Amino acid sequence: MGRRLSRNTLILLVSNGGSAVLSFLIAVLIGRFYGESGLGTYAGVLAWIFPLSFIVEFGFGTMITRDIAQQPELAYDYLRLTWRFRIIVGGLIAFLLCLIAVITSNDSWFLIISSPMIIILPAYSAYTAVFRAYQRMLPIAVLNLGMLISQVILLIIAVGLPTQLIWLFIINTLTSLGQLIGAIWVYQAYFYEKPKSQSELQLRTLISQSRSFAIAGILSAVQARFSILWLESVSTAVIVGLFVASLRFIDGVRMIPNALFGAVYPALASLVETPRKLRKLFQQMMLGLGAYGLIVALVLWILGDEILLLTFGDSFVEAQSALTILGLMLIPFVLRSGWSLYWYALGREKAVNIILVINLILLISLPTISWLTGINSNPLANITYAMLYTELITLALMAVGEMTQWQNRHISST
Repeated sequence: MGRRLSRNTLILLVSNGGSAVLSFLIAVLIGRFYGESGLGTYAGVLAWIFPLSFIVEFGFGTMITRDIAQQPELAYDYLRLTWRFRIIVGGLIAFLLCLIAVITSNDSWFLIISSPMIIILPAYSAYTAVFRAYQRMLPIAVLNLGMLISQVILLIIAVGLPTQLIWLFIINTLTSLGQLIGAIWVYQAYFYEKPKSQSELQLRTLISQSRSFAIAGILSAVQARFSILWLESVSTAVIVGLFVASLRFIDGVRMIPNALFGAVYPALASLVETPRKLRKLFQQMMLGLGAYGLIVALVLWILGDEILLLTFGDSFVEAQSALTILGLMLIPFVLRSGWSLYWYALGREKAVNIILVINLILLISLPTISWLTGINSNPLANITYAMLYTELITLALMAVGEMTQWQNRHISST
């Protein structure tokens, strides 16, 4: 297992590292050619799309990885039933988004063109969940890098013409659709097994089983995008663009721990019946995450302004303080994420959800109270400090939960 875990981690590190570079390049291209306002608009539209896609995801991906790692024969039925859910629920949500966008939004065409992503993203995650369950990470790496390389090439062509901002959303949707088609082909060619008998598994059963994962996914999605939405409501697209420029660095460096999470989660799930090995793997993971977060925070603290100047240009240097604070926020964030993964393996989904609810309440209330009372009238500093304090408090609560074994599910002591 150790050799396979190392190989899978390395593959996902290459994939996520390449994805981080390419995603960052996309943000730089948008920022340089369309300015802070263009980058802010682009991020603002996606800030609506991604939380809605997590509703359609409904936690199925996490459940698929855990269950198929133990029972591979469930893959076909899980995919069949989740597709039904994506089409019905995703189609309804996408339609409602388009309707609301036409009535209320100045950026209605941006939202309409991006609305298929509400179905595409969760559908793709279901297939990658199957690949992870089989501990086959290479297809994920190829599909992710292939999509982003295509997106970068098309984006370079678009900004070179030059074209209107709407083409960025068309490119994003089409390349994501191509990625989904590629995932379906890989599954059919290498993983599909014809069912030996008709399954009695029902969609309502899957919905019931994945409810805790769904709540966690939706909360995480809202938490990830709330900061942009909050800034949109109290400031301008330029301020949002400065924040997104800083956030892109954090999203990029998070790709590496995300690679570790993708490789480690099936291993953690398979070690539930051997708690000592499970605990040892968890401790090693947390030590590595803490060291990584500290190194990144130090680099951003020292070189933040130079990094922004070399990448986004002079107009984005004002985001340096936000980048520094977000770098510090990364330390408790990655530790909290690793701890949540460990609790999932132990079956403590409800505990994770309670922690995520508290996290979201803090993230909403801290900047809002600070803004309304005038404690911090700088919207950029306000939201970044709120993100830092939120993650520190959340991590402390998880430490308390671990010591008290709060919401713990009984596992074997073998």
